[in-house]
Amino acid sequence: MDNAIKVVLGMVVSFLVGYYAKQSKEKNALRAGLQAVLRDRMIQQYSQYYEEKHYMPIYAKDSFEACYQSYHNLGQNGVMDDIYKKVKALPTKPIEN
Repeated sequence: MDNAIKVVLGMVVSFLVGYYAKQSKEKNALRAGLQAVLRDRMIQQYSQYYEEKHYMPIYAKDSFEACYQSYHNLGQNGVMDDIYKKVKALPTKPIEN
């Protein structure tokens, strides 16, 4: 009887460890995918407003800020920190010449 209990407990523990490992792998994949989508969106906005228009309306800055905060909370910022600073410094209206 003791051996049967040990075998069953071993199977349960083995299942739980495998299940947790799979869930952890899926969670990491989702995190990486979400970061990639957020990074892509922010780079698109950066290109449109910083490189092309040289200003960014308030609604676009709010959208960029929301993406950046989510991205930042997921970790691994690097290049996006520099882009964030440049976007935050943009005026909200076009500069009249």
